[in-house]
Amino acid sequence: ISLHVSRAWSVVISGSLDGSALLWDRERGLHIQSIWHAGGDCSIEYAAVHLIAVNESTGNIATCSTHSLWLHTINARPVARLDLTSNVPRAWVPCVTSIAFHERDYSHLGILAIGNADGSVAFYTWNAEGTPEDARAQWGFLKVLDIFQERLAS
Repeated sequence: ISLHVSRAWSVVISGSLDGSALLWDRERGLHIQSIWHAGGDCSIEYAAVHLIAVNESTGNIATCSTHSLWLHTINARPVARLDLTSNVPRAWVPCVTSIAFHERDYSHLGILAIGNADGSVAFYTWNAEGTPEDARAQWGFLKVLDIFQERLAS
């Protein structure tokens, strides 16, 4: 139900109703890796991967289903997950309507922009702050900015 072609990384990523995002070698047409949204606390009915973005500089892959936004490496290793159900009315399915990486040489943060059904845009970065010193890094999304326009009463 979604498709993204990365020229820089020579991959095609296809999102599916079953909660998978498949990475394909663009030149050979071979399946390379799989990313899964279904399983755990997410049922398959809400796991369909309807949005995909690739950061052409780093190879990071963002995939979005109704319940989750995931960040993976180009090798399909999970980096961070954002639960999208915590503050969203059920009537908005999906609530996220677009995703895109901010790619600039001068940007010191990795930024992922998320467009919502109400016209608002949220900007997220990801980091491992808050991980205990003796633990393995636990990456998470951190909201940097929200932009939205107040609706005028008619």
